[in-house]
Amino acid sequence: SGDVGLPSQPQPMNLLVTIDHANSALTWIDPTTCTPLRQLDVSTGFYANPHDVIAVSSMKAYVARYEKNTTPTADPADRDEGDDLLIIDPSVPAITGRIDLASYAGSGVQARPDRARLIDGKLFVLLSNLSGDFSTAAEGRLVVVDTATDQVSGTIDLPGLKNCGGLSYVESTKTLVVACGGSFSDPEQAASSGIAYVDTAASPPAMTRKQDMTPFDGRALAGFSGIAREGATGFGVTFGNFGGSPTDQFWALNVQAGTTRKVADASDSFTFGTVLVDPSHERVYLTDAKTAMPRVHVYTYATAITREASINANPAIGLPPREIAWY
Repeated sequence: SGDVGLPSQPQPMNLLVTIDHANSALTWIDPTTCTPLRQLDVSTGFYANPHDVIAVSSMKAYVARYEKNTTPTADPADRDEGDDLLIIDPSVPAITGRIDLASYAGSGVQARPDRARLIDGKLFVLLSNLSGDFSTAAEGRLVVVDTATDQVSGTIDLPGLKNCGGLSYVESTKTLVVACGGSFSDPEQAASSGIAYVDTAASPPAMTRKQDMTPFDGRALAGFSGIAREGATGFGVTFGNFGGSPTDQFWALNVQAGTTRKVADASDSFTFGTVLVDPSHERVYLTDAKTAMPRVHVYTYATAITREASINANPAIGLPPREIAWY
């Protein structure tokens, strides 16, 4: 496969899990030896395109399936509808259940569950709300699932924001930070791109503020993490243009002031990838899939934001880096 991703959160026993989007396969790997331990096909007979794996325990996890099966069987036991959360037992591994999310989609679109976050026994699942051909986008939405009952307990709308696919969480303030890339079909994609801040401790949880893309030179957001300095600083990447002018750009956001600093320009468009923040060491990692010289850039933000190093990701070893995550 040429389309492999990583879960948004660490798994039990700190195993590495890869998500093969193209083949709908999950592979559990021993990180000390890079030896595959077990594998699970979560397609149930169609192109399911799993986007995240969220573990509750060593024997229970959820898989966000981004695609919808247009020709499911009539038997619910087949669990082949898609647009859902698949429930699995990673220790076997085996599929054990399913939570349908199609009914929580916006008008004229599929739910397209993307990233999710487990917070105090509740699973916050981000719906991208895009049509099957991606030509139509509805406003983003979070669905809240009670992991004790596997039932949806609530929803949180994200007005004005579309194509939402990124989550980060500030534990100290119980704030879920949602990154939205905007509708690709809109002439002004950045108008529906931005960052939403959700108070998960409120009853019910609710969006409290929104950051638009004006201070990011009006560019649409490709990725974002909002957890640096207890949520006071965010780091994100904006999309470049086809043809490379401007290229991808890496930004730091002062959350309270709503101001930004451009940290770096990519060598081309669609080369900067995931932003991973390490708050305990005040570092941020940025993947760079430049064909001639793939790297993972390491920045410190202890005082000024400066690049400490660039880790060589030799293309002879494997695919250029697109995603980076904790295991």
